[in-house]
Order: sequence, then structure tokens, then C-alpha cells
Amino acid sequence: MGIEFDQTTWRMVFCADPSLMNVTVYPHEDALFTVVQPDSAELKCTNTPDGMIPQMVTQYAGVKGIWPAADSERINKTMLQEGDGQANIYTVAGDKKMYIASCYMTSRETADATGRCWMFVEDASHTLKSTLMVHYYTIAGQQSGPRQFVPAIEADPTDIIVIASSHDNVLARGIIDGWLEDA
Repeated sequence: MGIEFDQTTWRMVFCADPSLMNVTVYPHEDALFTVVQPDSAELKCTNTPDGMIPQMVTQYAGVKGIWPAADSERINKTMLQEGDGQANIYTVAGDKKMYIASCYMTSRETADATGRCWMFVEDASHTLKSTLMVHYYTIAGQQSGPRQFVPAIEADPTDIIVIASSHDNVLARGIIDGWLEDA
């Protein structure tokens, strides 16, 4: 049983102006991007002006902030912060841009006290750019949970992803997942 894949409708709805999505596809012989159509076992896309002639294509570049390019570098980093202070989870290279697709934070407060821990993105001058996740405490306890970003949070070259805590009795671990692309 095949899947109906109407290229003309898809192109008009999503790709009438590919620059709006910042995505590019090119015919590529060594890495086929297969598509299922009623008349074939392969998924075929078209990049012809009439939108009707199917040909094999591959994803050459991703949809910025949504779908990583085929040659992007995947990033998965974690860091533990014990007590009051902060720790860098990851620093973006000067020639790259990072797309943070998801994060996870787990934390524990061992005393009945007011405290918090949080993950955030800051620039090289320590100016806050984005808050990824926050846990607040007034009594001892534990929290954990994931967060996904669609589209992904953009971290510019030299930006720093940080986990921080405001109390001596807070233990926090932050995890980030994403990918790097050329800036």
C-alpha cells in the first residue's frame, strides 16, 4: 500500500518560496532522499519549475532550527552544579552556530530553604540571552523534566550554555541536545 504524496500541493503550501524556510535540496548521486509514491517504492521529490517531473534529491541543508543539515555535528552535553554557583555546559565555537533542540534538568534541594537552579544561554560578556529551564524550591525536594524547542533555540558563536544554582544545598544536572552548523 503506497502513500499519496502530492508534490504540487506540498510545494505550494510549504515551498512556494524556499527562502522562507531557509532550506535547499539538490540532486545528489551518492545519497538519495527516498520518497514513497503510489507508482513506486521510492519517495521522489521534484525541483523542476513545473513541479511535475520527479527526480531523486537529497537533503543538502537543514531547515534552520527545525531539521539539522545532513553534515551537521550533533551535540549532547551534560554538567553537574553542586551548591551555589554556576558551571558551563558548553561554549559554542567561534565559527559555528548551535541549535538547542531540547534540554533536561534534574535537581535536588536537601534543606527547607528558598533556592533555585536554572539553565540559560549567555553571550561572551555574560549577558543573558535565553532561559532554557528553571526549578524553584522553598522546601527540600527533587524535580526533573525535559523541554523541547521547536524551532530550536539559537546560540551564536562564543555563546555559553550554563547551569547555575542559588543555594548551597542545591544539586543540579543539566543536559542539552542539539547540533552545530557553520555560522
